Amino acid sequence: MGREGPEGPRPAEKNTSADDRPDAFVKSQAKRYARLMELAQEAFDAHEGPKVLVRYEDLVADTPGIMRRVYSTLGIPAEEAELARVVEKHAWKNIPGKEKGAGKFYRKGSPGGWTEDLTPEQAGMVASITAPVLARYYSGERQPPG
Repeated sequence: MGREGPEGPRPAEKNTSADDRPDAFVKSQAKRYARLMELAQEAFDAHEGPKVLVRYEDLVADTPGIMRRVYSTLGIPAEEAELARVVEKHAWKNIPGKEKGAGKFYRKGSPGGWTEDLTPEQAGMVASITAPVLARYYSGERQPPG
């Protein structure tokens, strides 16, 4: 028997279509991601209250600036010192090693890191499947890393 984690077999020990048919698995996950992004955008568009859209790449590039914009747009008062403290506390470098990595909530901490887990062909497949959805967020500029 394989070793069990708190939620069943560890991901590397699961028998999934990712093991049997990796290209088909990547394609299905890219389609799923694109659909979930569409649904998230529909929910965002339907929300009538204050809201702000944040791209991960922008958050990584300028965390304090983006967080200031989020707080300001949402009308949340924030002291500069407190904002700086929270940003520093949650910076990738300050997340304990045991809490980040493969299979964890904090996985890589870098935009486009997902491409490192795929073949170039698979990364191209994901890019072509998700391009129509992601174009909305990257119009007039380069598509997201990857």
